[in-house]
Amino acid sequence: MRVVMYSNDDFFRVIGHISVFFATLDLFTSEVIVRLMPGDPTTTPPFPENSTLGQKLALLEKLKSTEVTNSDVLLDLQEGLPRAQAAAKERNRYMHDQWVFDSGLIAQGRIRRVRLVFGSPLKANIQELTIQDLQAFLSEVGELQKVFAQALKILNPSGVALQGA
Repeated sequence: MRVVMYSNDDFFRVIGHISVFFATLDLFTSEVIVRLMPGDPTTTPPFPENSTLGQKLALLEKLKSTEVTNSDVLLDLQEGLPRAQAAAKERNRYMHDQWVFDSGLIAQGRIRRVRLVFGSPLKANIQELTIQDLQAFLSEVGELQKVFAQALKILNPSGVALQGA
C-alpha cells in the first residue's frame, strides 16, 4: 500500500480553488439577477455593488415569478437555493476562519480550522477537516456554478457578455 504524504501546498491549492470558484459563482449569480430583473441595471441596480453572495441569494429567494423576465429560470434556481445558501455560509468559514498548518496533521491529509465563538466565556471552535472534505466542498461549488451557468445560457442565449468598464 502506497502512503500519500500531503504538504501545505496541497491545502493552499484547494483553498485557493474554492476562493476562485466562489468568485465565479458570485459573478454568475450577479449576472443572473441582472438578466432576470426587468429594466436597466445602470439606472436601477437590482442590488448594491457591495452585496455579498448570501445577500444576492436572499434576493433571488424573495423574487416572485411576476417580477422577472423568466419565471421558469427563477423557479428552477429557487428550488436549489438552500444548497447554494448553505455553501455560501460555509464559504465564509473557509475564507475567514484561521487554518492551522500542523505538519503532523498536514502530512496525513488533515487540517484544523479555528474560529472564535463569542459568548461567556469566549471559546474557540476547532474543526478538523481532511483534504477530501475540502475537495468535496470544491466539487459542490463547481456543481453550483454549473446550475447558474445553465440559467445564464437560458437568459442570454446569444452569449453576449455584459460590457466591461
